[in-house]
Amino acid sequence: AFKSYTVTVSSGTVSRSGETVTYTAPASAGPVTMTINGRIFNFNVTEAQPAQPSISAPTNGATNQNASVSVTSSAYQAIGSSATHSTTDWQVSTSAAFGSFHQQSLNDATNKVSWTITGLAANTTYYLRCRYKDSNNKYSEWSVTNSFTTKISYYPTIEEAKLTPSGTGVAQEFGNAIAIDSTG
Repeated sequence: AFKSYTVTVSSGTVSRSGETVTYTAPASAGPVTMTINGRIFNFNVTEAQPAQPSISAPTNGATNQNASVSVTSSAYQAIGSSATHSTTDWQVSTSAAFGSFHQQSLNDATNKVSWTITGLAANTTYYLRCRYKDSNNKYSEWSVTNSFTTKISYYPTIEEAKLTPSGTGVAQEFGNAIAIDSTG
């Protein structure tokens, strides 16, 4: 009968009440061996840390992106603790190995689940990742890397013209007049 089982652990504490075994992990990470009536179970205790975030926008493999891209990541989730979301590390690179960075924002307490990347070159593939840090200074794993490609070229969205005065600041041609003041 289960009520006569002996349960021991190499680290942490364990108790048995009827048919329920309750295990409380130790404060530090490491391997644990649990023995129940001579049968051995090995497992690892890991430190409490934030869940690995995921990037939802831009979607992985997105194309035709502008020179400025808005990034969105998943909501923060604590695993094994009541810690709160402290900061986010954002990185964007032209290298999938992240050997160098186009732009990064580390320990960003303002842009925790969204960030805007600016100054992206046309016709370029970029790689993006993020990770969360909690109020206990524990980091999540880096998100799965998303990639996106910018437009082949950028065109202005509105026409712009610059008028410059000649002589006195008033030009008259073909019956029309244009006056430009000192502020342009």
